[in-house]
Amino acid sequence: MNIELIAIGDEVLYGMVVNSNAAFIAHALLEAGFLVSRHSTVGDDPVALRKALHAALLRKSCVITTGGLGPTCDDHTRAAIAEIFNVPLKHNSEVHAYIKSIFGSVKSIDNQATLPVGAEILQNPLGTASGLYLKNERLYPESFLIALPGVPSEMREMVKTGLIPYLKAKLPVGKRLFVLPLHFMKLCEVDVDHHLHEIEKECPAIECGIYPGLGVLSVQLKAFAHDEEEFLEIVTIYKERLSEKFRAHLFDSPSGRLDEAVHRYFLERKLSLALAESCTGGSLAGRFCAYSGASSYFRGSIVAYSNEIKTGLLHVSEKTLESKGAVSIEVTEEMAKGVAKEMKAQCSVAVSGILGPTGGTADKPVGTICASLYLEGASIHSWQMNHIGNREMILEKTIQNILAELLTFLVKHR
Repeated sequence: MNIELIAIGDEVLYGMVVNSNAAFIAHALLEAGFLVSRHSTVGDDPVALRKALHAALLRKSCVITTGGLGPTCDDHTRAAIAEIFNVPLKHNSEVHAYIKSIFGSVKSIDNQATLPVGAEILQNPLGTASGLYLKNERLYPESFLIALPGVPSEMREMVKTGLIPYLKAKLPVGKRLFVLPLHFMKLCEVDVDHHLHEIEKECPAIECGIYPGLGVLSVQLKAFAHDEEEFLEIVTIYKERLSEKFRAHLFDSPSGRLDEAVHRYFLERKLSLALAESCTGGSLAGRFCAYSGASSYFRGSIVAYSNEIKTGLLHVSEKTLESKGAVSIEVTEEMAKGVAKEMKAQCSVAVSGILGPTGGTADKPVGTICASLYLEGASIHSWQMNHIGNREMILEKTIQNILAELLTFLVKHR
């Protein structure tokens, strides 16, 4: 059976809210052994909503909706479901009692307890909007509909406690799709693509996926199997082949994020880190502070946006600034040494550059970035980047490049 996800709401349709619900549900279903065949979005217009639900159910699908179950004027999902299933809306005393027992006599209790007749209820422990399950074999043979609230926290809890167990009971899983991810830095698609084609030729049971991002490249080896042991028997030899071929580029991160890999490295090696940031303005520090436990190694960051701070706090020579300019290897090297000394850190990173859109020159155009890495007991490592794009893109490329260089440098010297 197909599984289709339908996000309901003008705010999603018009791009005011990112549809993170679909990503969460699809991934949760994949981990449980179910594959989603289609994502779609429909606004709050009742006619369009009814048409979208009706069409999906005619495709012999398990249709999972999010949104439109609230008590406000633009919430039409319950009414639309009742209409296409040809049943009335009716006050449900059991749901009324449940909402009251959890949340008290809220103003919306009567509205939220008015549901399509015949619907099975999926309880919502975090909110007043109940989930619904409906099936009508005469109207929609081999199809059924599950409606979930659109509030992400409520939806996620209901997926774990209600949706997944419900689907496992309704749709027993045989072989399921397993996915093994590998994450690489400083690689392009063309570097890896040929090797993935070779894997698929040698082992047709494996499907390869390649997903590029700024500074990172993720590869997935996918195969159907009854259990994880069978899956690993299929893919392990190919995982090892890719890992060995691109060993210098491979990084370990459950989330596939390079900043997480660097964070884990510092935690495991018990190294201390300090930053001196000019053009990144503290954004690099934010990548480390986002992770729990960063306080055990991260000393802090000096955002030296002005030359006065570079000279006053980081001990950058005024002569160096005058002769080489703030955006130079010579300056970032002095920044890196200065912040390591001031913060008593074993490792430090310094960066200075021109993010744009103004400030560039013929010699140093927008996108010119200089960076230096200092590691106690090792020679300092410096390099220049030349990025293109808007300010946000150049900033992200800069951060990803520094993280990749930092991880590579540490692995080489420790």
